[in-house]
Amino acid sequence: MRMFAFIAVLVTGALLLSAVEDFPVWGDPHSLTNQSPVSHHYITESLNDTEVPNVVSAVLADYRGYDTMFETVVIFTGGIAIIAILRGLGANATPISAGETHEKPNLIVKTTSRIIMPVIQLFALYVVAHGHHSPAAGSKAASSLGRATY
Repeated sequence: MRMFAFIAVLVTGALLLSAVEDFPVWGDPHSLTNQSPVSHHYITESLNDTEVPNVVSAVLADYRGYDTMFETVVIFTGGIAIIAILRGLGANATPISAGETHEKPNLIVKTTSRIIMPVIQLFALYVVAHGHHSPAAGSKAASSLGRATY
């Protein structure tokens, strides 16, 4: 079974690597993506339309607001599920199956979760409130490159 998985990974990797030569050169102003009227509109008009200085944030928060909102709901639901799993069922919980008991949560996991959760929540609120002023990974270079080409 492992050999089959290894061969599948190699074949998939080879196919993906063979497709790389079809990509346009990074930052090429004459690539098909840069010739699209939609890309041109986002790059040139997003500040006028949304009053958000970062093109990537304008697309994610304004042009695709509902999509981003529902993606955030999915991530939030996953976070809630992780918290529920880490908390366990509690002291009065019944065993899941016969003979299986729940141990108390590890002290290290509980302490780390209690310390890091407020930090994560504060950072998330900061990103929501001020994310449109600071670029996401690589978006500053992409947006400045886009402005330079038009």
